Amino acid sequence: MRQEYELIEHGIIADFRVFIVNMKYRGPHMHSDFEICIVLDGEVTVSSDDVTGTFHAGSFYIINPYCMHELKAAESAVLLSIQIKKNFCTGYYPGINELGFEFCEGNKYMDAGENAGFIRKAVTLSKHYFLCDKGFEFICTGLLNELMYVMINRLPYVIYSQDEKKRLQGKYRRVQKITEYINGHYTEKILLGDIAAAEGLTLTYLSHFFNNAFHMSFQQYVAILRCEKARQILLLTDHNLLDISMEAGFSDVKYLNKEFIRQYGCHPREYRKKAVLQDIPEQKQTFLTAQKVYGSGEALAMLDKMYPEIKVCGDIGGG
Repeated sequence: MRQEYELIEHGIIADFRVFIVNMKYRGPHMHSDFEICIVLDGEVTVSSDDVTGTFHAGSFYIINPYCMHELKAAESAVLLSIQIKKNFCTGYYPGINELGFEFCEGNKYMDAGENAGFIRKAVTLSKHYFLCDKGFEFICTGLLNELMYVMINRLPYVIYSQDEKKRLQGKYRRVQKITEYINGHYTEKILLGDIAAAEGLTLTYLSHFFNNAFHMSFQQYVAILRCEKARQILLLTDHNLLDISMEAGFSDVKYLNKEFIRQYGCHPREYRKKAVLQDIPEQKQTFLTAQKVYGSGEALAMLDKMYPEIKVCGDIGGG
């Protein structure tokens, strides 16, 4: 499990980035960007704050800035993600800073033609982004604005007050500090009181804050993190369960087994055996790492295979 505050780097274009990921699990995390997620293949269950939804191929959802979310796939799911800086359009649409979309299946608020058009725009944007053809920055930015136009006019959203916006930003900064502390100390005996003392907060206040922000208890979150670390060690080494439990921060093998079964639905030894049986390289890598982010060439080839009718190279009138 990576640091659960996600620092997004926008490299190719300053205001947003596009990627395709094949994933089984992504632990609770938040970031300061809007995120448009389109399910290209498979099925994924997403928990966003206090709402959980299951999304199938062809559907999409929006994640708001500073919103804690977690993703799980029974087998694996392929997602197209467009992560957008929340202030990318403040020069001509300042209201974006106070806007938050409802977490829902976006398709339900569009007819079949509108939904197909939305997906087409997102895929066209992504193909240009991965191809980096001449002037792609212009068409990508234009298509992003078209996507936002559709979202503003079709999807339900709320307008945050200044006080609510400040509260969300404060929550975001505190979550960052908490997750950094946990990631640095999960192999040790770690208590919420240690973090409260480090932050100058009462244990009662921080306990309420943690449950409200992460939608789980502190103990549950630490157990999930340790399970993910144990899963990686289990698959990357031949260490026995006693060594794995110590390396991942569990007090004993019994506790590791209990939490591992709760998180992954099977005993650690059974999970290791399943991984060995994976004979397709791509599936094996996804099983091993819980997620694989495709390079630009792979991502473009995938979109070309899935959406061959969407042409971008030399198609000035496309999109």
